[in-house]
Amino acid sequence: MSNASGRKVSVVLFFCALRTGHFGQKTFVDRVISFFREDPGIDITIIHTDSTASRELTIVKEDGITNLLVPAPENKMHINALQDQFQKKYAHRLLDILFPYVRNLPNVVFWVNSIDYLNVCVAIRERFENVQLLYVHHAWSWKGFINMADQEFARHWKKGNNAISPGAFEMTGYQQKIASLADRIITVTAHASTYFEEVLGIHARKLRLIYNGIDTEREIARDKKALKHKYGIGEQEQLIIFAGRLTKEKGAYCIVDAFNLVAQRHSNSRLLVIGDGEIAKCLSRAASNWSRISFTGEITHEQVQELYSIAAIGVQPSLIEQCSFTALEMALYHLPMLVSNDIGLNEMFRDGIDALMVGVKYDTEGIKYLDPEEIADKLIYLLENPSVAETLGERAYDRVSQKFNIQQMRRGYMDTIETFSNSFEPAGI
Repeated sequence: MSNASGRKVSVVLFFCALRTGHFGQKTFVDRVISFFREDPGIDITIIHTDSTASRELTIVKEDGITNLLVPAPENKMHINALQDQFQKKYAHRLLDILFPYVRNLPNVVFWVNSIDYLNVCVAIRERFENVQLLYVHHAWSWKGFINMADQEFARHWKKGNNAISPGAFEMTGYQQKIASLADRIITVTAHASTYFEEVLGIHARKLRLIYNGIDTEREIARDKKALKHKYGIGEQEQLIIFAGRLTKEKGAYCIVDAFNLVAQRHSNSRLLVIGDGEIAKCLSRAASNWSRISFTGEITHEQVQELYSIAAIGVQPSLIEQCSFTALEMALYHLPMLVSNDIGLNEMFRDGIDALMVGVKYDTEGIKYLDPEEIADKLIYLLENPSVAETLGERAYDRVSQKFNIQQMRRGYMDTIETFSNSFEPAGI
């Protein structure tokens, strides 16, 4: 590795495929691993926890990476952040299993992407010296309990008013603790860095913002006519595409509700919903347009890309995003996008410049929601104003090329590893 210390660095990633898919963390991990693989000074080990690929501890070496497949215990308990004796013992048992494989690695950087590994991080601090811990923050877990405005939750947090949602407070405490344990925290939005510092009291010197990035120079030319035929899409059909987990928070419900309104005005429109999740609930909302709404379930990344290339509009009506890889990929295909004007997405795009935004509304209890009628109105506007849609798609591509490109992302992570390398004492683990 090219750095002042000249030391080899061993990156040990904890990863659970059960909690990932073709979007989000899986895409992120694949991208960062590709950066590290380019450098002969970085050794990579991936610990696949709760693995379903093997019934016993298995080592697989592939493309220069050591993969340790660790199956879930016989009781099927999955690793998580709960502070009970079972999870704490599980974390220590996991390190017992891993110790023979990592004890001789030089200059170890343990890397986690989720608070599910909180107990593992605590155990690492108790058992290892002269190692570094990297936490990459992708999401606020409290939003799964009470999705109110960030500043409103911060106000309750600072007052200790956990009565609004004990679960949300518990999860936030876990995120604060894992950030306190980490030597470095990478956030993918500026807002998250500020939140860690100003709300959770994490020192700014530990925080670094690195936006997710995408390769905007790769070839994406496709035969759209052939692909429409392949997927059974009519040549004149205008495809509106949603990709992500099918949950209320991700906007799956409201996009189906909105499309029911769009379909009344545009008979050649079709909604394509890509991803797993609460499909049954979405189907029930789509009853009046079952023939015009397609649910793919989980499909390959190549299939997702092919479908982006024939879409007319991309939608990301999510209320829990950070720096969305899905939105970046839609921009790569020059798709005009309709996104929520919420934390994360409104840091990526600008309303009326490189995307159209849907305003966030609040119910009587302060919980966020989006109005399907507003979504429908803006989708109809894009369908009926193709020149505006084309301009938004071109500008979205330009925005991503300038601010969210893969070169900047690579530089950020390689600089972080160099910082770790320079922090190690002469001895290893």
